[in-house]
Amino acid sequence: MPFLLICLVTGMVVAVPVWMLWQRFGTRRGLDGVKRFDPREAVPCTLEPVALSAQLVREVARRDEAGR
Repeated sequence: MPFLLICLVTGMVVAVPVWMLWQRFGTRRGLDGVKRFDPREAVPCTLEPVALSAQLVREVARRDEAGR
């Protein structure tokens, strides 16, 4: 049992740095989308209210505030 535990710990000690180096210098080399992202080309995004039970969320919130 101690032999298996020693092998497990040794394998993890060796595998974690190798995995980190593989991620850094491997064939994929990180996320391509992040590297090619240019904030100047970003498109603005607006959030619209959602209809719940055929009523807009804004109307429900106003009704809740008025009822208090």
